[in-house]
Amino acid sequence: MVLKHRLDQARLGVLGLIVEAVTMDFRIFTEPQQGATYSDLLAAALTAEKSGFDGFFRSDHWLTMGENDGLPGPTDAWVTLGGLARETTKIRLGTLVNSATFRLPGPLAITVAQVDEMSSGRIELGLGAGWYEESTLLTEYHFLLWVNGSKF
Repeated sequence: MVLKHRLDQARLGVLGLIVEAVTMDFRIFTEPQQGATYSDLLAAALTAEKSGFDGFFRSDHWLTMGENDGLPGPTDAWVTLGGLARETTKIRLGTLVNSATFRLPGPLAITVAQVDEMSSGRIELGLGAGWYEESTLLTEYHFLLWVNGSKF
């Protein structure tokens, strides 16, 4: 809790103090490329919402990492979030993070706007430069990494 002294004692009373509550959001983050179906993610999001968590976020990777086999296979972040937007009511939803190396800005903006509308304004978009080269090389967008012969 933060206490601030205030000169306007007539309005605030004899002590002249305002009490401000400091809040913290608690959010769930998932890595479904390591092996999760849409049904798994839906169950986790509904449980998180019922339990009082403030948000449910997922990565935007198409390949598993490390020793995990990643089965049953990858899921698309925005298809998943669109479904979750219709199945949940109050929890915030989003990505941590979308890679600029395989999500073109125009189509991504349209997708995010549509899913935000589907969720009644509960979407948060995380953007990043992209670090997992194997995912980028799977797409047709890997040429964007090179501009004038230097890495983008």
